[in-house]
Amino acid sequence: MAYYQGGYVPSGFNDILARLIARVNEQFGTSYTEQTFVGTNFYKCFYPLIQEVISAEADFAEAYEKLADYIRDTNSVLNVSKTPDEALISAFKEAGYVLSLEKNTLANAGTIAACVDVDGDAEDYPAKKAEILELLKENTVAGMYFKGSERGLRTLTNGQDMEFAFALPVRSNMALKLTLTLSGDTNILVDSESDIKDKLLSNLAEMYALGRNFEPARYFTISRDCPYASAVLLEHKKDGEESWSSAVYQSDYTDLFVFSRSNIEVILK
Repeated sequence: MAYYQGGYVPSGFNDILARLIARVNEQFGTSYTEQTFVGTNFYKCFYPLIQEVISAEADFAEAYEKLADYIRDTNSVLNVSKTPDEALISAFKEAGYVLSLEKNTLANAGTIAACVDVDGDAEDYPAKKAEILELLKENTVAGMYFKGSERGLRTLTNGQDMEFAFALPVRSNMALKLTLTLSGDTNILVDSESDIKDKLLSNLAEMYALGRNFEPARYFTISRDCPYASAVLLEHKKDGEESWSSAVYQSDYTDLFVFSRSNIEVILK
């Protein structure tokens, strides 16, 4: 079971099989490879065991994710008064906005770099911009420098005019390729390609947001979405990129990926 930013990824069938082959070779002095091991009595004995291990790891990963969410939500309630970033994000959420903040470092100390998920070309943008600037004024401390292209003056309680600012999202289309390896040891009905896309898009809508790292292992899992599969691989490719990747995409606070049904490929094998 591998750790990734935000949780654990259940081991795949081939990973577990490789570890078992290595232990068999060590214990019995054999030199099996994956190709020569398949079809042996060892393989016949281990196959159902591997399925159970995959299921158990998937359950553990899901439980870990729920526990992490619970701890994060609890800490948010307990510490909101001591964590300005969380307080600011919460204030924007209550007003109906998704806010992302640049990570604080020594290099940007004293600076607030905020990005708000709004459409700068919409007809109601001027009104939303005014509301966003007011929210920044009401929920930040004095003396901060605000970074961003969307700027405006607001009058403080002492009569002084101060400039507030925020950034608009940098939207990028992201293509997805979801490969499901079907399990040979289950009678569970396999979803249609259309249903699989629906689940993936629903998970993205629920778990992905502006400025978040794109962590492929979060968005489609065996235990939650496809119990008929023995392995799941979600790969991504941003506009302008040539090759697929399943690695975590480290996002900037202004990154906002756009997903569409027509840009999702589903492979069942």
